[in-house]
Amino acid sequence: MKSKLRQNIVRNFLNTALGLLFLPFLLAFQNWEKSPQPPAFQQLKEVVAHPSNPGNVLVASDYQIFENLLPGGQWKTLQDSRKEKINRLVSFKEIPDIVFVLTGDGAFLKDLKKQNWKQIFSGKTAREKSVRAFEILPEDPDHWFLGTEGGLWESDDQGKTWFRFEQFSREQIPFVRFLQNKLFLATAKELYFSEDLTQFKNVFSLNLIPNRSQIEAE
Repeated sequence: MKSKLRQNIVRNFLNTALGLLFLPFLLAFQNWEKSPQPPAFQQLKEVVAHPSNPGNVLVASDYQIFENLLPGGQWKTLQDSRKEKINRLVSFKEIPDIVFVLTGDGAFLKDLKKQNWKQIFSGKTAREKSVRAFEILPEDPDHWFLGTEGGLWESDDQGKTWFRFEQFSREQIPFVRFLQNKLFLATAKELYFSEDLTQFKNVFSLNLIPNRSQIEAE
């Protein structure tokens, strides 16, 4: 009887000792399990002026859009994470409350007042879907131009229908911009402009600029 009692005492003691020994590890493991997971890795992609409130700015990361509220410098999330990775944001004072979101899966219109999200361009191929540039006709804000990795596109009805410029159907268009009443656009190495929005003239080429190795050889 005494022997069995002694065994129980020893067993209880060992269980308690082992419990105290491993308690810090168990607590640490519990804390590790309950700790919040870090957010998915993102990079900042673009900052633009708010189209109807010049005192504020909009910032885009890979998958989200944020607005800086002045005064005070507070930030609020305008767009929660979406599957489309953002390439650029574009805003125009001629189109208040609208920001254009250019992604790797088409172009979208974000209404900052109504807080809705609408796709305005989808493209058919992977290169066409990757939108890199967007511009409006200043005197007609319903007339849009869009540059993709698969060509230049034009719409004169707010994106309801799109027409591709065959001259650039196989070109990557990194930017489209109106300057001095001319529409400028770029391919990978060529700069063009148009005065009538139909015919484009080549005005600059990187291929004509000698690279460093050629200069050193001379």
